[in-house]
Amino acid sequence: MAAQQIVDLAWAGQHEHAIAVATAALAHKSVETDERMTLLDLRSESYIAVGDLKRAAADAQSMKALAKREAGVALLARALCREAFVQSRLGDQRAAIATAAAALKAARRSRQPQLEALSLWRLAGAQIAGRIDPGAAVANAKRAADVFASLGDTIQQGRALQTKGSALWVLDENVKSRKTSVEALALARQCGDLFGQGSALNSIAIVEPDLAASLRLYSQALDDWKAAGYVLSQAMATGNLGASYADLGLYRRARRLSLDAAEICRRAGARTPLLVSIWNLAEWEFQAGSLDDARAFAAEAAAVTRALRDKRFHAHPSIAAGWLALRERRLAAAARHFERAVKLAESLDATTLLQALTEAGRAHLAAGHPAAALAATRRAAKMHRAMGFVPLDSINPAALWWGHCRALQANGMAAPAREALEQAWRLLLGRIGGLSDEGLRRNYLNKREENREIVLAWIQHARERKLPRKQREAHLAGKANLGESFERLVDTGLRLNEIKSETDLHEFLVDEVTELSGAERVLLVLEAPDASQGLTIAGSLVPKGEDEHALLEAVTQWLLEARRNRAVSLRHTPDGAESIAQRSHLIVPLIVQRDLLGYIYADIDGAFGRFHDGDRDLLAVLASQAAVALANLRFAAGLERKVAGRTAELEQRAGELTIINSIQQGIAGELSFQAIVDLVGDKLREVLKTGDMAIGWHDPQTNLIHSLYTYEHGRRLDLPPVQPKPEGPWENLVRTRRALIWNSLAEQQAAGIAATPGTDQALSAVRVPIVGSDRVLGDLTMENHEREHAFGESEIRLLTTVAASMGVALENARLFEEIQRRTRESAALFEVGRDISSTLDLPTVMDRIARHAKELLGAETSAIFLPEGGKDGRAPSFRAIVAEGESAAQVKDTVIVAGVGIIGSIIDSGHAEFVNDADHDPRAVEIAGTEQAADERLMVAPLRAGKTVKGAMAVWRVAGKPFQKSELEFLVGLSLAAAVAMENARLFADAQQRAAELDTVNTVSRELAGKLDLSALIELVGDQIRALFKADIAYVALLDRATDMIHFPYRHGDVSASRRRGEGLTSRIIDTGEALLLNRDLNGQAQAMGTRRVGKQARSYLGVPIKVDGRAEGVISVQSTEREGVYDGDDQRLLETIAANLGVALRNARLFAEAQEARAQAEAANEA
Repeated sequence: MAAQQIVDLAWAGQHEHAIAVATAALAHKSVETDERMTLLDLRSESYIAVGDLKRAAADAQSMKALAKREAGVALLARALCREAFVQSRLGDQRAAIATAAAALKAARRSRQPQLEALSLWRLAGAQIAGRIDPGAAVANAKRAADVFASLGDTIQQGRALQTKGSALWVLDENVKSRKTSVEALALARQCGDLFGQGSALNSIAIVEPDLAASLRLYSQALDDWKAAGYVLSQAMATGNLGASYADLGLYRRARRLSLDAAEICRRAGARTPLLVSIWNLAEWEFQAGSLDDARAFAAEAAAVTRALRDKRFHAHPSIAAGWLALRERRLAAAARHFERAVKLAESLDATTLLQALTEAGRAHLAAGHPAAALAATRRAAKMHRAMGFVPLDSINPAALWWGHCRALQANGMAAPAREALEQAWRLLLGRIGGLSDEGLRRNYLNKREENREIVLAWIQHARERKLPRKQREAHLAGKANLGESFERLVDTGLRLNEIKSETDLHEFLVDEVTELSGAERVLLVLEAPDASQGLTIAGSLVPKGEDEHALLEAVTQWLLEARRNRAVSLRHTPDGAESIAQRSHLIVPLIVQRDLLGYIYADIDGAFGRFHDGDRDLLAVLASQAAVALANLRFAAGLERKVAGRTAELEQRAGELTIINSIQQGIAGELSFQAIVDLVGDKLREVLKTGDMAIGWHDPQTNLIHSLYTYEHGRRLDLPPVQPKPEGPWENLVRTRRALIWNSLAEQQAAGIAATPGTDQALSAVRVPIVGSDRVLGDLTMENHEREHAFGESEIRLLTTVAASMGVALENARLFEEIQRRTRESAALFEVGRDISSTLDLPTVMDRIARHAKELLGAETSAIFLPEGGKDGRAPSFRAIVAEGESAAQVKDTVIVAGVGIIGSIIDSGHAEFVNDADHDPRAVEIAGTEQAADERLMVAPLRAGKTVKGAMAVWRVAGKPFQKSELEFLVGLSLAAAVAMENARLFADAQQRAAELDTVNTVSRELAGKLDLSALIELVGDQIRALFKADIAYVALLDRATDMIHFPYRHGDVSASRRRGEGLTSRIIDTGEALLLNRDLNGQAQAMGTRRVGKQARSYLGVPIKVDGRAEGVISVQSTEREGVYDGDDQRLLETIAANLGVALRNARLFAEAQEARAQAEAANEA
């Protein structure tokens, strides 16, 4: 019962309903196996009908699984037949052939003739679709039809015959193909098979030589397939209609139809019919000169061809490459591509080979190789003659013979060329012999380039041969039936009313005029008060190389005449010439009631046709329909604009409420002053859809207007404060408390308004006061840089409403933020003061100060710089003692020189400063290892002890809000605390240093007084000076005058044990008896003194002589290998004190030694 209901629904084209019924029936587990198989088969067929090939394939797999489970060969044959059909639809013809062959094998084992015939039919269909053994396809389809006939199955018999007809067409047996398809059509009509009717009509249309007849047949096929509910078949008919319109040269309509067909195939995943559509689209885009689109379609088609391994289109990539090369005037390359296509097409169908040969001849001729051109076209002509001059699927037969004619002419073969021209002429006439629709006939004659050339060549040939007019103008003498054109107008009217946009209507109207009239040139000209002569082109179609504007200029006087009399006009020019040499011109006004909307202009040269009163009436009816459709669209657009305006107004009001809400939420959320400003600015830019918005704030103490929020062209700007001009806009705002509007550049100039430096001049501007505490606190400004008179009542109302709401809120937020800021700063300064009081460890205090600066000032990096050098007359240098944040390591590695860079300049000047655009400050020096950042800001406060600068504090901020004066004041406060900490630490360090020095001197003096052991004394002195001066190198050197050698009884660091006198700085000190203090460039200074450095290189050197009885007998030295500028005069005086004590000890030791020696000598004498 369910199966029969599904069959009835599908037969009526209601496939979605059929699928639903089948799905419901299959949900019952009690369904018998045979019935389940039938339900799956029927549902898969309906899925194919609606273009859902994926689900159709799933049902085929379910059928196979069911057949295998039940182990029935009949069930298997049915399942495989279904699978083969789905595979063929998906484009996998080789798999479909293999599956159909397996189905046939199973069917024969089942001994069921119906299944065997079904298998043969599926096999034949796959063989045709894949162009794989079409001869076998003919035989298989015939056998299937015969079996169906014997079983009385008229439906399947007719469908199998249609498949046979298609196979005969593939074999170029067009007469037999038509006869078979006509027989299939009769059977389909006999049993009411709409799908079969559509298939048979499509097959008949393919071999129909008469263009008008083929168009009717394709349209009928499309109607039948629509009624049958088969989407993919509709795509096929639509694509074939597109190809027929392309034969007529109506490429725009052909393109639209083929795009529709391709889209259906893409959605369904049906790659075989898709392939036909996209190769057609590639060819037509090449014909139209749209090379980018042509390349894209050709690339897609080539990829699908490779994926499907479809032999039909094996040569097409080479043909497409040849078309591209021809268009790009790479003629030799084009010829090579077409010759390759010829070789590839040798094993394909004759039509593709003929196309490749014809194109190769054209390319050789264009490249200047007439012999090669003739060889290609001669072979093509010979093949076509042998085929009986049949219509060809992918090439215009008349174009084939015209190419041969041109090749013969190029080779000087006049008589054969005339014969080829006559054959081209006969084929051209044969194609339009039954075209009673004059519009289509004219299009066929004038739209395709080769047809135009044939017509013009024939007319010239006929004049030269003095042929009678009837023979010369045979192409113009066909039967005319305006009834067909007027019938088409009914359909056109319906389609006009379906169009939803004016642009689409313009294009459609131009195409309809072209199709109906066959005009060579068409203009759709609309009334436009602002245009020249009040006329503007809304759509056009002109031959290649012609200009639509030049055509409009040539016919403007006729259009102006039509504007005055509002009448349709038909004229032929030039007057007095024979009709074939005249051009026909039609002008039809577009009038609705009494409104003149525009005009249709159409013309055609007499060689391709002549307009008459019937054409005038035809276009007058079309113009009447089009004018109504255009007026309706404009009326609808007007309504939409009103609705859009009302909607925009409501959105505007909603935007106002949203912004006011956001302000209140910001206040409730305790947002900062700047956060509220940013929130309001962002909301205004969003609602008003502008990139040009500013919020300014007036500081009454300085009388400066600060830029809190400025966007121009969608980019945020940081602008410096500005002072209001006397009697300028700000004072006007303060006085009137009303919005100021400048609708034009002239109005701004008259008001004395110029662009702020760093910004562009706007064409329109509005400025609204922000009022609070009974005074004007600031202003909202919006600009437009694209047009004048840009701001209406709604924008100004919104700005005024928002400004009124935000004044008090911002003033309260500013005061609250000021209190909070001062509280935080006071707390921070108190904490720093406590730290200073609790510890004298300078790094610890500085680290806390730097951290406070970074956190409270919202900085990415902070640092405190202290001196590290600057002695010997050089500019002082500074290095970071502490650094916090992202770039801390790089900052610590940087040496700041006074007067160099922003920080160095501020240290040099001694005055605190912030720089909100460090990137463009001429003093800026990039810190090594850091990246250049946009909107980098820097604030620096010198560390002062009285009038002396002892260092600096610096904070960096990237892309945040600009530094303010209040922030600089806080940083100065921190810098004072840091300076106090430094001074405390310095005083403490000095006290410690003095205590250490005194302790060292006392220790040395005490030890020297109590000991006469020289070695122990020297060891003691060496250890003391090394510890006191934190020396990297320290030594005590003594001169042995007997050997003139300098010995180093104490040495720390890289020092040799002994050295001959005269080498190094030690000898210099002994020789001169003077101390040496060197804090930089030791080698250079040693060379200047006529000596050289010996031993490890030091960066700071201090050496003093050890004097005994006024003569230098040695040296005490301390050295730093890490830093320059380590030692000063105080260090020298301390070391000289120690050296003097050691000199006394040396003298005492010597005296003691002499006394001992004298005593020994005396005792020896007494004993003697």
